Amino acid sequence: ERKGVQYLIPAFAEVAPQVPDARLVIAGPDEGMLDAAQALVVEHGLEERVIFTGLLTGDERIAALAAADVFALPAVGEGFSMAVLEAMACELPVLLTPGCNFPEVAEEGAGLVVAREVPALAEGLRALLTGAEARASMGRRACALVRERYTWDQVAARMEAVYRIVVKRKPGA
Repeated sequence: ERKGVQYLIPAFAEVAPQVPDARLVIAGPDEGMLDAAQALVVEHGLEERVIFTGLLTGDERIAALAAADVFALPAVGEGFSMAVLEAMACELPVLLTPGCNFPEVAEEGAGLVVAREVPALAEGLRALLTGAEARASMGRRACALVRERYTWDQVAARMEAVYRIVVKRKPGA
């Protein structure tokens, strides 16, 4: 429920007629939502268009990202989503909600951050799935954002800079 599949499935249902080749892949552990999510798929007539993979790890997870065109996570309460970083590193534009706590996605043009509601998610999916040029551009910016801010070298350099500031402020240092 926290990941927002109850919003994503109906949003996909709104967009699906406009993108007949699109499939929605829902990957991750059940966390108690599988029955409800499958019922939503049936309710919206999406049985042939939605795939539930369960938890993907290692090469399977990377293969799924490599095969995707868009990564969507309409979650709340995300701390620091490794899934979002992995998707962006694979040059995927991301569709997030404010609860993902990743505002730099919109600021850097690496994807869209929309309200956690069906109409907003549908509009975001529509924009990303029907706009190949914009999708590719956002994907490139997403990958660049990861390289510029989230590689281990970048993180270590920022941490070192913080430590230097702290040491300089420390009395007697």
